[in-house]
Amino acid sequence: MRTKLLFTATIVALFFSACSNEDNSNEKNNVNLKNSYRQTSDNYNDVKKLQDNALEKITQFFEFNTENPNVTLETENGVMINISTSSLTIQGQRVHGNIVVEYVEIFKRSTMATANKTTMGIADEQSDEIEGVDLWPLKTGGEFFVNMTFNNQQIDDGANITLTVPTALTGGNDPNMTAWDGEINNGGDVVWDEDDDAEPVGGGGDQGGTGGENYNLDVDNFGWSNIDRFWGYAGPKTTIRVDVPAGYDNNNSNVYLATEGEQNMLARLDTYDAGTELFSEHYGQVPVGLSGYIVFVSGTIGQWDYTIKPVTFTPNDIIVIDAVDIVTGTQTDVENAIDAIP
Repeated sequence: MRTKLLFTATIVALFFSACSNEDNSNEKNNVNLKNSYRQTSDNYNDVKKLQDNALEKITQFFEFNTENPNVTLETENGVMINISTSSLTIQGQRVHGNIVVEYVEIFKRSTMATANKTTMGIADEQSDEIEGVDLWPLKTGGEFFVNMTFNNQQIDDGANITLTVPTALTGGNDPNMTAWDGEINNGGDVVWDEDDDAEPVGGGGDQGGTGGENYNLDVDNFGWSNIDRFWGYAGPKTTIRVDVPAGYDNNNSNVYLATEGEQNMLARLDTYDAGTELFSEHYGQVPVGLSGYIVFVSGTIGQWDYTIKPVTFTPNDIIVIDAVDIVTGTQTDVENAIDAIP
């Protein structure tokens, strides 16, 4: 398991009393990035380029020196990255000098869609009836990417790094949140896997804080990690399929599912049948009777083709997106439209 989640309201200064705030160095450190965590070049089409560009736009870079024993970096959304510099090594040898940090934080479903980083986790129960791994929808307390390099060399996994994440960024304290690892799939999305020993943590338990103000996420390995829990809808569920206009398929577009009232959750219809020309949510996790939205994105370099279609989910529904539904706009247009979903 890449991360372990503790829950606390204690501010970071109490733990890192000797911390040193460092500068966000942004563009100058691009040469040091470990880009292997990003999308592969296979089938690197226009929509993937758009979404990779969207991911790059929200990537933050920091630089700090290991002469400070404890370093705290504050991100754009107020997350504190807490680092014990004595734990930073390369091939087991302690590092001395300037460290470059590459960091991404995602909290809203609009960013999940434009960056193609959704919230689907490996299910507790796997069905023989479904090909591949069953995935269930997750509610997130934040998706994160962290990497560190020294002189273009990768820092070893296992460093002492903690993210202190305000719960207010995702609607407040959820005592059932745990920590998850993320692995990039062939579509450039992330599949999340929970720790086998994960236990729900709350604002007042042995592992919890006093006020539920922050989650603390210990980052043991570099890459993607997440604060999550299964959505756990108790009503009947179904599968749905989506019919997109001629000229669009899984090679040049993506289809997502947003549920009304769930601001921190987005599912991707991750299978496509070339025979029927339909995208599918084939896990059977769509809530029957609830209102939601189908989010379609495609485009070419510099512009997005998109639409957001309101639906009420019915059993085994086929939802049709017509060519007249699709509009053209910028990344900001797409994100504003998704943010407007209730």
